[in-house]
Amino acid sequence: MQPEAVLPSLVETVAESLRLPYVAVRVDTGQDTAGSTVDHGRLVGEPLCLPLVHQGAPVGELVLGQRTPGEGSRLLTAGCWPSWPPRPAWRCTPSG
Repeated sequence: MQPEAVLPSLVETVAESLRLPYVAVRVDTGQDTAGSTVDHGRLVGEPLCLPLVHQGAPVGELVLGQRTPGEGSRLLTAGCWPSWPPRPAWRCTPSG
């Protein structure tokens, strides 16, 4: 697999595996310019954003779109997933 295909493949695999309508990875370049975002699907509603950290330094976010009401989840019902709405610490940072 070519390096530039890794993130698109990752977000598609996460979206399909967790049956989520939207998944994105936002990468922080560490510069004043906006980082890059690779996404899959369509975002509807408030996303859950999980920080991506490498050796204690933030390097980006994993953005997960929530399912529509009525779409069950073993992760949600098993208590292995934070409840919606996301905790304030997990709110997405503005992109761009």
